[in-house]
Amino acid sequence: MNPATASSHLATITPVDQAGSRALSISFTVLSNLFLVALPTTIGFVGVLMPLSVAIRLWKPLDLSSALAVLGTSTALSFLLIVLWVTRFPEWPMNRWLDARLRKRCRIRCGPMRGENADWISDAVMCEYVRRVDMQATLFPKFETASDLVLVTVSVGGVCLEGDRARYQFPAASLLGATVESLRLPGCFHRLHYICVVARTVDGTEEFPISPRDCTFGRLSSKKRLEDASRLAEAINEVATGAEDSIVDPDFEGRAQAFVERSPRPHAVDESINPYAAPRS
Repeated sequence: MNPATASSHLATITPVDQAGSRALSISFTVLSNLFLVALPTTIGFVGVLMPLSVAIRLWKPLDLSSALAVLGTSTALSFLLIVLWVTRFPEWPMNRWLDARLRKRCRIRCGPMRGENADWISDAVMCEYVRRVDMQATLFPKFETASDLVLVTVSVGGVCLEGDRARYQFPAASLLGATVESLRLPGCFHRLHYICVVARTVDGTEEFPISPRDCTFGRLSSKKRLEDASRLAEAINEVATGAEDSIVDPDFEGRAQAFVERSPRPHAVDESINPYAAPRS
């Protein structure tokens, strides 16, 4: 086992400069929710009425049975299109715009002006960080469930989440692992796949659920989004060493001896075991 130093076995969260406003601003959130309502409504009206209007212009006069046939077909197709959109990933169109907004702000924040290499921004995965307490419907009572919007990069040294509100740095020795959890939140017709990253912080072990949000057009199905989430979780687990490393405790010998002396069964305590060591996988 390799001992982890005090500075390397804890994750850190650092607020970022808000200059230039946030990518996930209040105005964008309101616009995104309006879009979620407006798009299916538009599909319904246009998809149902436009084919009938075109048929009337092309085949004058249009008898009642033909008009009903056109209307029935267009209604069925429009309904099918709305169902496919709602049950797959309806946030996708607005997420592409949000993706561009976040990357632009990260380039300004982390670019040459501050002496940092910003090449990683193009390859980073955009995710939302959602605390469990906020995992509820995106409409009412909350317009947005995301606690933050982040660009995720994984390297040998650990995981970095460059966020809209803060920078989350997880050294490899602070990471205990990551698991994938699929949930259908209240008010949603589609499943979201969360990568639950567990890490040590100064306040103790904490969970950071993140969910990929910038999926491309060909990966909107729940199955493919789950594959993407599992791939990211696997990459995080490959660099996580927090469950393998022990934490240096300079007072361990004194603590262990005091524990043995106070124990009614001293022989039950093995002095070679550090009670403050990291859990093992």
